[in-house]
Amino acid sequence: MIKYRIEGNTTIAYFDISWKQAILHTLEVQYGKHCINKVVKAEILYYLASQPQNAKVVCKEKPCELIGKEMAKTKLLKRYYNALKHCHWIIYNYHNNKLKEVNAVFCKHLDKITTKIDDYVDTLEGRF
Repeated sequence: MIKYRIEGNTTIAYFDISWKQAILHTLEVQYGKHCINKVVKAEILYYLASQPQNAKVVCKEKPCELIGKEMAKTKLLKRYYNALKHCHWIIYNYHNNKLKEVNAVFCKHLDKITTKIDDYVDTLEGRF
């Protein structure tokens, strides 16, 4: 839920819970807890710590509560969804790199097995 603080011509919008809680919960629901390991979580938390978790707008005219709230809300949600998108990429990049590592190991072992099979076939066919 979004809350507001109004000080003169300035409106500040913020969530009633931290982005850390909201984003980690969203990611765990979407990907499952097994995809959010310690490495991924640490990178996400490091990134979120650098992001502003509120939005401040200043109305140039007389105080206008409705417009200020709407503008601050829009700015806050834009920041939130940009942060969420970035966190999705953190998960993707981590698991994509892990997949590449596993694939390289798989191919290496498969090559060794294929070489052994070829050696046995050659031996059975009398080609030492």
